This record gives sequence, C-alpha cells and structure tokens, in this order.
Amino acid sequence: MARALMACAKVSLRQVGLAPKWLAPSRPRQVGRAKSAAPNSPIPSDNSLQVVYFYSKWYTKKDVGFSWRNRTLDSRAYRQTIELPLVDTKQNRRKCNKSQNINAVAGNLDHLSKIIERKNFQNYTKMSLDNQDLKQQHEAILESIFAYETVQVTTDFVEYVDMIYISGLQIDKTYAVTKIPTSNEYDEFWKTIWTENICYIVLFEDTHTNDRFDVKLYWPTEGKNLYGDVTVQCTTSEDHHLFNHNKFTIQFKNKSRQIEQLHFRLESDDGFHLFSLNYVNFFQKISKIPHSCESPILVHSSSGMRGVGFALLCDMSLRTATKDGAVDVMANLKNLTQYTSELMVDFDHYVAAHTVIADCLRYIDTTIKCNEFDVNKEKLFDKAEIQKHLHYLQDTEWLDRIKYDGDERYSQAIRPESADDLLPAPCTSGNADSLLKRFKVVKIYARSLCDLFNLVQDESVAAVVTLNKEIFLWPNENQPVIEINADVKLEHQMTRNLKSYDWITVKMTTATATQIVEVISLKNWLTPIPSLSKAQNFINFVRESNEIFKKVEMVLIADGGKLTTSGLYIALTYVIQKIKTKGICDICGSVRMLRRHSENFVVNKKHYMFLVEAAHNYLKEFSLYEMR
Repeated sequence: MARALMACAKVSLRQVGLAPKWLAPSRPRQVGRAKSAAPNSPIPSDNSLQVVYFYSKWYTKKDVGFSWRNRTLDSRAYRQTIELPLVDTKQNRRKCNKSQNINAVAGNLDHLSKIIERKNFQNYTKMSLDNQDLKQQHEAILESIFAYETVQVTTDFVEYVDMIYISGLQIDKTYAVTKIPTSNEYDEFWKTIWTENICYIVLFEDTHTNDRFDVKLYWPTEGKNLYGDVTVQCTTSEDHHLFNHNKFTIQFKNKSRQIEQLHFRLESDDGFHLFSLNYVNFFQKISKIPHSCESPILVHSSSGMRGVGFALLCDMSLRTATKDGAVDVMANLKNLTQYTSELMVDFDHYVAAHTVIADCLRYIDTTIKCNEFDVNKEKLFDKAEIQKHLHYLQDTEWLDRIKYDGDERYSQAIRPESADDLLPAPCTSGNADSLLKRFKVVKIYARSLCDLFNLVQDESVAAVVTLNKEIFLWPNENQPVIEINADVKLEHQMTRNLKSYDWITVKMTTATATQIVEVISLKNWLTPIPSLSKAQNFINFVRESNEIFKKVEMVLIADGGKLTTSGLYIALTYVIQKIKTKGICDICGSVRMLRRHSENFVVNKKHYMFLVEAAHNYLKEFSLYEMR
C-alpha cells in the first residue's frame, strides 16, 4: 500500500518579485540533532524571504514510514523515520484503543499516538482527564520537541501544513499559516491571497494568551476597497454565534474570483474562553471547507502561532473523525510540531481541543430560528424533543463542569464568617453577551442583611433583584426607614406597584457615603419547583427588569433558595438576549452556559420545561411584535 514520502523545497519569493513583508515570522522547522551543514550549503540571508512547500513521492508498503529528507543542503539536518498511525482497516480497528508508538530523533518516545474510535471519544476524553492521561500525553509531546535543536534559517516565511488522515491519505499544502497583516501590509496581503490562490481565510481571534492584540479590519465591511492592484468587494456578511461568515469578490486586472472568510471572535478575557460549546458551530463550519492542495486554507490568529495550532488541531481531528471514524489528537499535535514548535499548545488548550471535539461529535442543534417560528404552534417542543434535550444536557454536563488552570470561577466579594450566608456566584462572561456580565448572585438570609449592604456599597451596586419573599422587607410608605445597624440606614423614596413586581427606589446611607439603589421585587414568588402557570408572569418580569437595568453596570440578585430561581432568571435573560440580537432561541445553550459559570446551578426536567414554557411565551410576543 502506497504512502506519501514528503520532502521540502525552498523558493525565494524575492526572485520572482513576490516578497511580502507581512508573512509570519517564525522560528524555523525544528529538526533532529543537527550536524554541521555541508561546506557548500546555501544558507539564506536574513533578507531572503522563504516559502516552504511540501510535495509528495510514493513508495511501497515494504517501506517503514515516511522521512523528512533534506533536499536543500542547508543546516536543517536530517530527520529520522517517523512511523505513521495505523491504517484504518478491520484488523487495526480492534487496536484503536491502544496507543501507537512513534520513533523520535532522541530515541523511542512512547504514547505519541492514540487512535480512538469516534463513538468512544467522549468517554475516552472524560476518563483521560480523570486519570491524568492527557497530562502525560502533553508532557510527552513537549519532551519530543526538546529532543530537537533549533537552527535559525530565516525570519520570514509562510508555513504550509499537510493533512494526514489515519487511513494514510495525505493532502499536501492543505493549510497556509501566516500572521495577521498590519495596516501598512494590506496591499501585500491581498496580492498574496491572489497569487497563492487562497479561497478560504480563517481568522481565529481568541484570548489564548496575554499577547493578543485587537485585530484591525484588513477587509472591507461594505462596498469595495482597492489594495494595491487588487480590488476587494464585500458581497455578503452573515452573523452567527461568536463568528461572522464574510464573502468577497477579489479582482486582479481582468480576472476575479470569490473569497470566503470565517472570523471567530471572543470578546472576553475573563478566563472562560475555553468553554467548548463556544467553538462548536465555528469548527463545524470550518470542517465543511473542502481540502485542496491547489487552494490552501489560510489560517491566522490574534494570539499568534499558538492560536493557529489550536485551530488546526481541532479541525484536523474533526476531519479524521468524519472520514476515518476515529480521532488521534495526540498524533495530530505531534505532526504539527514537526513544522514548527510554535504550533504547540499549552495544556489547557490541549484539554480544550479534546472537549471541543467531544462536544462537536455529541452536539445536536436545539435552536429555533425566530423567522421560522410558528406563532400558532401549541408547544415549542414535543415530549420526544424535550427528552432528547434532557439526554443531551445530561451527556454534556461533565464538559460544562471542567475546570482549567486559567479559570477564575468566583468573583471576589466580601464574605461573612459563615460561607453559607453569602455565596457569590460567578459573574457570567462576555461570551454569553455583554449584558450578562453585570449579574452577581448571592444566597442570603435575614441575618446576613448587613453583609448584603456591605457588598452593595463595596461593589457599587445600583440595582437589586429579589426573587424570594422570605428574604427581607424593604422600606415602604408605612415603614419609610429601616436601620440595618448603626452604620447602615435605608430610606424609602418611591414605590411603583406593577402587575408582577414592585419597583422600589431606596436611599442607602452608610458611615461613608449615600447612594440610590433601585430594587425590583418579584410578587409571584417562585417555589423550588415552579409551576408552568407562572411562566408567563416570570418571563415578563425578566424582560421588564432587564429593560429597567439596561444602563446599570452591576445587578445583585438576592436568592434565598438553592440558587435555582436566580439561575432561571439569568438563563431566561440569556434566551431573551439571543432572540433579540441573533434571532435564535437557544434554551439548551443558556442552560449549558450557566452551568459552566456556576457549579451550584442544576436543572431537572421540571425546571427545563418551565424554561421552555417561558421562552415559548416570549417568542410568541416577540414574533407578533415583529409582524406589526
């Protein structure tokens, strides 16, 4: 059976007048322990721009594997033979749960390949997290990188990456890796897009490291722009959850062709960027881009080569899952580091790659598009769909509970002596839309009122939502002043009695300051297991209270129960915001988002049905309003 023998050849773009300065600076390909270069070996100067190409030669089954051969006679020394993963045959599928060894230059390094069947990948990832197997894999790959010596060849080159499937199929020059162009490099960027026959651009703007920078738009958002000799016109732009799909027509002289760009963007740096659900739709979209050696997919990231490494690792693994029915994340990362060690990801992102792949393989679309919603439909989901959603939420709960080293799960807040009196839940992240950043949830009893108002003062809270009647009594017309203690006094300013809630304005005076606090107090108190008949009033309360607080920076939610009611409030806030901004209703997504940020939030069947009923009521009102 034939396999691909790969060798590399360099071409100086300056020789053909196509030497853009924007191409990604990167350390050269890491190689085996380097011997001195041949006496007459041509070492390129620092001013020479190199493009590294890979082409294939074929050999028979009797050959051991494929070798990195040095055909340029420069100081990049010989790579020793590396064994490919097993061919996907019936015989080898029986071995897919066993690791396959790859021989590295510094000797034999075990466990550099683990082929897992697609249907077993979720359980494999879960067990590998529990038994520290993923940690050992990551350390083994790092050791294999350290076994190579770095030889500086050039400071400017674009790296082409090949796609190698578990079955042995190889597609050369599948990806082109570059850095993001700066404003003075746009002309050269688009000229290279044309000359390299790029049809798909993947821009991965994430929060991988602190060295991220804000990406400037190197493309037109509407109309057309002229970049040197290349005209770029924006034809369409579709807004999806956390990514945009842009289409362009580029023209050079009298020829033109179509370009597509997938732009992924996380807007938060608060440590929650590794939530696997955030990446599912984006990588599912990328995996549908056809691979072609004639038109590589250009990939770049705001966090540099490491962000590119994460994107390539996820995409490659999902493609093998589709084509080969198996996944080998470890071998894919090891292969990426053969191009440059800068594509190596840290341990958090190695784990995240596994969870993203597991999430993509288990994912079901539970969203409803508002423009396709039937207002005459009696039920939003039937019983079978509800049961399917509950199974999905149950199967993905472990993904939402994963803790990463970079997570900051809990807000810093003043806590009383008894931790049970005041339990700050995490502020929800910007990944779930900026509106949700403002919420802080506290579990509080009457004896903790002093702690509550200390928190209100210290956090500059301007609004409070109370969801349980037994919490406490606010000042009113009959009792205009309440003294919490010698230092904290509440004075009644105004009360608006509305259908489902009271809107109370209170002046809080402390020993050091005076401030106005707006209080929204729910009248129809929810029980731990809310009845569906209260769904209409509750969704109206959520909608109107969010409208009142839309300009408030911090909202404190006081919950006397097990944070279930406050969780339902935040989940429905997320549902409403997605309907208004994205035109989709995603109840499962809101539940998973909240579980990711709050370990105390648990949803059972009755809670989920309540969310469905409340969302259904809001969708009907929203659709009728849109049709007017």
